[in-house]
Amino acid sequence: MPRLRYNATDMSWTLYWADQHQRFHTYNRISPSQRIEDLLTEIERDPTNIFWG
Repeated sequence: MPRLRYNATDMSWTLYWADQHQRFHTYNRISPSQRIEDLLTEIERDPTNIFWG
């Protein structure tokens, strides 16, 4: 399950993934971005199968 968090200071979005205990961790395969579309594309691609299994 992915999570997106907005940082108002630098107006960027960060992507997180949940482990088996529902603890969220920074997804480090893509940098925070001011364009949420970049992160949504990465979630859709899910190259590591970490978001949807």
